[in-house]
Amino acid sequence: MIQLYRNSIQKELDFSSCLHTLAFIERKKVALEVGSGSVAEFRDPSSTILAGVDDFDGEGVSPFTLPSDLSTLPADVTAQIIVGVPAGQTIRGPGNNQRPATTSDASLVALEVGSGRVIGHFDRNTFFNLNGAGTNINRFDNAQLALNIFEYVSSSSLILGDVNIDGVVDFSDIPPFIALLQAGSFQEEADVNQDGLVDFGDIAPFIAILIAS
Repeated sequence: MIQLYRNSIQKELDFSSCLHTLAFIERKKVALEVGSGSVAEFRDPSSTILAGVDDFDGEGVSPFTLPSDLSTLPADVTAQIIVGVPAGQTIRGPGNNQRPATTSDASLVALEVGSGRVIGHFDRNTFFNLNGAGTNINRFDNAQLALNIFEYVSSSSLILGDVNIDGVVDFSDIPPFIALLQAGSFQEEADVNQDGLVDFGDIAPFIAILIAS
């Protein structure tokens, strides 16, 4: 699923760059040398993805680069950097071109695609049971991070009736709901009776949700 998603938005997100040196990730706010690696900033320490995670590690092979202007992402895609790339690291891209890491680079990024979710993590070796090059799932809080990632991607952010996708169901959802009915278009939030269609069968349950909200 992640590979398919990566391929589908290759123009929006740069997945080809890689870290040139070892990265060690801890819950700290400042750059600091730690052995052969560096400490990276936890951008959103309150994220459920980092619940119970104080540190994790990896070789640091494939960080993600978000556009500096997130409005250039597809309309149904939102992205948030959960953990950045350590200051002072070198990003190596196509043609072996190198550049310093920036605030747009991520070791761990969360994306919502419509009502689906995708996680981008910089190193699969973090989650190896054995023979991971330099790390494995039993080091630090790697196992807890793995559990959190699975919990996050298996949970849906879908709110039935929230047609304008602002996090609540209210009267501002009525115009886009009517527009979908008139156009014969589909949007999962508007398929309130969850029969795979947006049609007159959704009107009564949509009104019921509005009244209860």
